[in-house]
Amino acid sequence: RLDAITQCVNKITQTIKADGKRISAAVFPGPSMARKMVRQDWGQWSLDAYFPMIYNGFYYEGPEWIGRSVKESVQTINGRLNYAGLMFPDIKNTFEQALDEAFNNGASGVSFFDGPDEEYLHKFKAYLDKRGFEVAK
Repeated sequence: RLDAITQCVNKITQTIKADGKRISAAVFPGPSMARKMVRQDWGQWSLDAYFPMIYNGFYYEGPEWIGRSVKESVQTINGRLNYAGLMFPDIKNTFEQALDEAFNNGASGVSFFDGPDEEYLHKFKAYLDKRGFEVAK
């Protein structure tokens, strides 16, 4: 089943890329967890970008787990884009630490699920400025 899913994804990816388009997917967190839990061997998928759903609260984990998951993901996909998918309610109280865990472990960026609100968008912009990241317009 693991190989069948990978073959299907790679066939779709090949078709999409042949048309000059890019392809990404939201995937389960950490390649090893994804293989075991839902048979996603997404480290073998030839996507342009990955959005692993690193919802630490779902797994009763703290923000450090975000860093460990991002690190495993980055090592597995060898330089392809990796945007840590963060469940906003899970990181609201540890916002900067969660972002640090993602970026310090090699995330290309982050994506938020279920938020953030206007206040945290401003905090996010300030965080990016403080880290010297350039915000695309």
